[in-house]
Amino acid sequence: MLLTILFSLVPIIFLISIFIIGFSWYIAADSLKPVNLSKTKTPGDHQLPFENFSVVSDGLTLKGWFIPVQDASKKSKAPPIILTHGWGGNSEKMLPQAEYLNRAGFNIILYDLRGHGDSDPVELTSLNRMLRDFDKIMEYVLSRAEVDENAIGLMGHSIGAAASILKASQDERVKAVVSSSSFADFDYLAEQTLRSRGLRRFPFQFFVKIFWRKLAGVALETISPVYQIGKIAIPLLLIHGDQDEVISAGEFEKLSKSAKKAEKFLIKGVGHSDLYLHTEFCKKTTDFFTSNLL
Repeated sequence: MLLTILFSLVPIIFLISIFIIGFSWYIAADSLKPVNLSKTKTPGDHQLPFENFSVVSDGLTLKGWFIPVQDASKKSKAPPIILTHGWGGNSEKMLPQAEYLNRAGFNIILYDLRGHGDSDPVELTSLNRMLRDFDKIMEYVLSRAEVDENAIGLMGHSIGAAASILKASQDERVKAVVSSSSFADFDYLAEQTLRSRGLRRFPFQFFVKIFWRKLAGVALETISPVYQIGKIAIPLLLIHGDQDEVISAGEFEKLSKSAKKAEKFLIKGVGHSDLYLHTEFCKKTTDFFTSNLL
């Protein structure tokens, strides 16, 4: 009797398993589709002179802005800071940071991630592909005569912060990096992805991570900030809002514990999207880059 019952359940278990695996694949792929947001402003709207530029990475054209230092009293070469926006955003989102950092004496480079802003659209993207794009942006930066190639800084927000951490862990040419609201690992990211769709971790999280790895083409540990941040020996500043509703402050704590050495700044009363507009954020990042690059 028991054996008969068990055999009768096999088709049901099989169908449930197929649904879980298939739905996990859908979630994994859907979460890697960039959300494109059109730009409405340029650096000119912030009274900043700029040049449009483009680079080609993996056959895709990435668009960006170069904002040169304008103060004639500055040295002929000034440190560059590469600003990387978050998921679903574009370089326009980083214009407030570009403005105050440029006026502090830095060349500023902003660019649209693949599938975002004015850069070429893509069906799917991942952090390791963003890192390949970062290489091309770095090549462009180093081609500029007015850039001090010995004082390169990075600052990113959200997934842009994760990309900046990973780039700094791999590239000795980077001399200072600021991470704003980065996630730490893909366990958390999978949990948040499921939660945003009204789903619990079990039974989907395990399969979502498997499919992320397959779609990215690399082990997730190699592109997880928490596993790579310990390789960073240069000045590192971690900033987070204690009310962040997208990437919890717990991820900030994970990164802080895994970093070899880092300045840590948790701003009270701010969330994910208003953090980098906070006056304390502006002052802290300006002081950090001024101390370490100028």
